[in-house]
Amino acid sequence: QQQQQPRLSRGSQAKAAAPAKSLPTAATPASYPETGSAADQIEFLTSYVNKLSDLLELYQLRAPDLVDGDKEAPLPARPWLSNHAMMGPLLTQYDATIQQLQERVAFYEERLGPMQERVQALASENTHLYSEMAQHLQAMKKHDELQRQQQQ
Repeated sequence: QQQQQPRLSRGSQAKAAAPAKSLPTAATPASYPETGSAADQIEFLTSYVNKLSDLLELYQLRAPDLVDGDKEAPLPARPWLSNHAMMGPLLTQYDATIQQLQERVAFYEERLGPMQERVQALASENTHLYSEMAQHLQAMKKHDELQRQQQQ
């Protein structure tokens, strides 16, 4: 008998090649939007389920005994749907990823602040220099016209 491989998305296949990490512990999603519209909450939960499904497929690769080995029988329902203990590692991994991304955003925002001020200063200086140049060009044109009139 051949052992049936779990169905993987392209993203999961790339993750499967990554080096194994230790399994995280249980947690709840820190970024769940407790306020907001139902549509926002549904969108968040849909995204959350998709990401958790991809991560679970990676865990299934690490623990192939969770995948049904009978090729002719359909795969059993995803075990995390009935066993809530399996959600803990997924939620923890997702929270860790969110935390890393939030730290990265904060880092870039911190660096962006002074850059925005500098860009504003340069734009203001550029506008000022452009207006000065336009004034000087007008003055030069007038001066050239006066010289031509005097030569005639």
